[in-house]
Amino acid sequence: MSPDTKLNIIICSALTGCITVVCLLVFLISLFLPKPFHPDFRVDSAIISSLNTTTPDELTATWNITLLAISSDHKNNVQYYVVQVWLYYGRIIPNNYFVLATTILPPFVLI
Repeated sequence: MSPDTKLNIIICSALTGCITVVCLLVFLISLFLPKPFHPDFRVDSAIISSLNTTTPDELTATWNITLLAISSDHKNNVQYYVVQVWLYYGRIIPNNYFVLATTILPPFVLI
């Protein structure tokens, strides 16, 4: 075997080893990084009462909606400081909707 062939084998082995070590490190680091999660928000109940029509163009009502937030991550707590809720009628995608009500929820923590 010529010295050039031995040198090529050593270089290829070293490069393969380095690539393997880097890939292994990336895999191990990805195991320990926190994973992002998206909590589930569901409407648990919705009650409309005191429905009144004061003018032909105006409708008033009392809305009582219970929103349920479920965290799938049991390792971390998530705190929400500002949550704005919109109740709308129509479709958002073609911009063909009417906002019926808005409110801001008080801060809360998902545990």
